[in-house]
Amino acid sequence: MGILKKNIYVVSGATSGIGKAIGKFIERDYYPIGGRNISSLAEIATTANKKEFFIPGNLFKQGTSAYDFFINSFGKQNYYGVIQLFSSIDMDPIPVVKNGIIIDDYYDPRNGKKWNSSISIEMRKKIRVEMADNQIFFWKNFLESLLTRTTKEPLVIIYANSIIAKLYENHSIKTHSEYGRLKNAINKLIEEYNERLESKNVYIKNILLGVIDTPMFNNRGELSAIRTKKLLKAIAPNFPINGEEITITEPLNPDEVAQYLYKIGNIYPKATPSKINLFHPKHFNIELLMRNFLHKKNNIVRKVVNRHIIHKEKNIVLINEDVKSFLIKLREESLMKYYKENQENKKVKEAKLKNNLISGRKIIETLSLETSTDSFLDTCLRLEGNYP
Repeated sequence: MGILKKNIYVVSGATSGIGKAIGKFIERDYYPIGGRNISSLAEIATTANKKEFFIPGNLFKQGTSAYDFFINSFGKQNYYGVIQLFSSIDMDPIPVVKNGIIIDDYYDPRNGKKWNSSISIEMRKKIRVEMADNQIFFWKNFLESLLTRTTKEPLVIIYANSIIAKLYENHSIKTHSEYGRLKNAINKLIEEYNERLESKNVYIKNILLGVIDTPMFNNRGELSAIRTKKLLKAIAPNFPINGEEITITEPLNPDEVAQYLYKIGNIYPKATPSKINLFHPKHFNIELLMRNFLHKKNNIVRKVVNRHIIHKEKNIVLINEDVKSFLIKLREESLMKYYKENQENKKVKEAKLKNNLISGRKIIETLSLETSTDSFLDTCLRLEGNYP
């Protein structure tokens, strides 16, 4: 079970999608917490490790037992090596397909069922906005609560992100997407809290998932895969995702994804980057991921040592203007390298690279005036290759 002394897996959203797949993979060694479909979650809980640890309820809704657990109890208890998959609920008006024909019908994000035909378009939009806001509010409170941790044991959180967040950020989604908005907002929250959380031995692995062959995906019909691939192919050249283009072939196997996430949760957290791509079969090679990350880390360490940035006696870095300039230079060099490699075939738009540079500057401005060497190196790595 890796180097972690004790492994307790908490899986949220285990009733459908990738959450259900990873719960099935882990089998008895996890605790299912939170879910809109309480009956399904209760059935899953019968195979979980401890029945008394089954906590039902919508964790995005204040007042439920699941919400209370994550906000008021989770950070104060001594958990180790926890994997969490937060469901984000279907927030987008994706057409449902019947017999290969797209019909004008959508899923209600409150319960995953079809909308009641008596609900107006305006009401549907209002509900989606409220639910996205609830999830963003939950995440901010959850990250704040983790800052109360006192244990030195590592806590690894797997956040199941989505390519849709990048499409939303790039304005490639023509219609307003509440799902994209909330994913994008959570991305920014994770980045904002990253440094402070790592000082509390909390490591969030922001896994950018592509298309996964789950029932939740299939219930959109066979045309969904075709439509998704066409969309991604059209917008992929416009921006880098964690330093590379999108290459979607076929939907990923959910069992392989579950096994991958499980392994990432059991690896020494500083051996893998904070943002990890998982939208192509080639990304399943964890050893290659670790080798490439170590190579980047060694390069960063050499640059930092050569600049005499680290205060060796105190093992800290003072974030002064000179250090900020160094960080911005890292970002510029990385983006320029990517641009030059793709300039000939006109795959990259300069405007997007400028936005990435602006995002990098915002990260730098949020840094503490004094940070540990480890946290500083992690920030360097995020700026150098993990584009927010």
